[in-house]
Amino acid sequence: MVLMDSRPASTGTRLGRAAASLLQGVRPQPGRPAAVPAAASVQRALGRSGKHLLASLSRAFGHIGLQIAAVFYAVFALSFGAAGVHGWLHDHRLPGHRPLGLTQASAATQLELALALVFLYFAVSSLLRAGRRA
Repeated sequence: MVLMDSRPASTGTRLGRAAASLLQGVRPQPGRPAAVPAAASVQRALGRSGKHLLASLSRAFGHIGLQIAAVFYAVFALSFGAAGVHGWLHDHRLPGHRPLGLTQASAATQLELALALVFLYFAVSSLLRAGRRA
């Protein structure tokens, strides 16, 4: 004996009934929805679930992609920074040494330090964007 509830059936209940009728090959009773609309609702629910799954995976892979990009940017920033510091120390070892500011360093040293700052900015901004997406 099935007790009928006065509330409308939820989507899960309708899907369960539709799946049971499809698996058992039982025709629905006249007061219940037909098997064709139930199958259509199953397809619609599966379509929504698939879209939700794809959106979740897309968001997760986007988050991971930003973190991986930030790591690569940080590696470039560290390599350019190390080369810039090495060049600056080399410039200080020249004969007639006097304290050098950044404007009096060689052009290669200035370029390396500038690229280090640019890639450091990229790394930090990429990590901040990944944090906002979480």
